[in-house]
This record gives sequence, C-alpha cells and structure tokens, in this order.
Amino acid sequence: MIFNSFYEILHQSNHFYFLSVALSGRNLIPFGKSVFFNAHSIVGLIAAVFPIYYQCINKKKYISLHVAIILFHGSFILFKIVYSAIKFPDVLVDGNLNSVIGVMYNEGVIISMLISPFVYAPALISYLIVAVILKIREGKLFNTPSDQSMSKVYRSLFLIVLVNMGSYAFGFIMFTLFNILTNLNYISFNLLNFTISGTIGGIFVNIGSASNAPILYINR
Repeated sequence: MIFNSFYEILHQSNHFYFLSVALSGRNLIPFGKSVFFNAHSIVGLIAAVFPIYYQCINKKKYISLHVAIILFHGSFILFKIVYSAIKFPDVLVDGNLNSVIGVMYNEGVIISMLISPFVYAPALISYLIVAVILKIREGKLFNTPSDQSMSKVYRSLFLIVLVNMGSYAFGFIMFTLFNILTNLNYISFNLLNFTISGTIGGIFVNIGSASNAPILYINR
C-alpha cells in the first residue's frame, strides 16, 4: 500500500506539469511534447507489472495472468500514444490526460473502446464484491483485541474500495453528462469545455486515488 501510494504521487506529477503549462500563460502545447514530458510515468507501470514484494503470495498463475493482461493492455495503449504522437505531433493539447485521450480517440473504434471507462467495469464489479465481503466479515467479528485489529483492517480496505470506486464513478458521470449536454447543444463542444469537464471529474478521481494512505492512517 505504501508503494501504491508513492507511485500514485508520481502519477499525480502529470497534473503539476499541466499546472506549469497553465501558469506559463500558454493554454495549448504540441501533443508530441506532452507525451515526451510525461514519459516518466512508465516507471509506475513497471512497478505495478513487476511486483517484487509478493513473496508471501504463493499464487503464480494468478499473478502471471494479471501481469499478462496488464502488459498487453499497457503495451498497446503505450504504442497507440507514441503512434498518435508521431502521427499528430502538432495537434494542440493542454498537457492534461483528457486531451491526450482525445487525440487517441481519432484512432478508431478499437482504441476508443480500450480507453473507454467501460473497460474498467469488470474491475469495478470485482471491487464491489470484495467491498461487500469485507463489510460482512467486519460485522461478524467480536470484541477481542485480535478481532478489533482485523476489524480496522477490513474497515480500511472497505473504505479504500468504496472511495476509489465512487471517485471513478463520479468522474465517469461527469464526463457522460458533458457528452449528453453537448449532443443536446446545451454546451458547445470545444477543447476548453472538454478540458473543464474532464478536470472537474478528474479532481474527484484523484482525491479517491490519493485517499489510500489517509484511510490507513485514520484506521491504524
């Protein structure tokens, strides 16, 4: 969990880059440069794909399957990002992840599906099931010191799952609402409005992602 929180902080550095672009007085920068300056995030991907502290988990096939899926999906998305940067190097973006995804949407139906929020639906359903199981187990514990300690662990995991799921769900709702209002011509579709809608939802997503360590600290 400590390493997860650390690499989440590294991931958030993208937003500091976005902030520096905004404070510089420039609203848009070439897509190719945006990809180059954010390339350091590959470190977080490598850390997730090649865990080195899982010796206590004797489930090689389980971990291997997850690694294979992460490698395939991550490698494909990375390839499409680089390919899009080469193909559309002069497309103006604001450095935010949403604008990068917007450029990648030009690559067709398959890439649109893979970077769509719907691709996370199976994981969200799995997390929901885990959250329910944790809540049930917490309720079955008694008042012994050992049970109270486990109750805190279950409570922390339940809150982490709930907050993370809720933040992504809210971000998805905000983005979907923007698309609906755009299709109904209540909002004009342009890069500024697209960025604002994505940023508002992204604030809650990032709060949820960064909540792991505070939740563990509060329930220690």
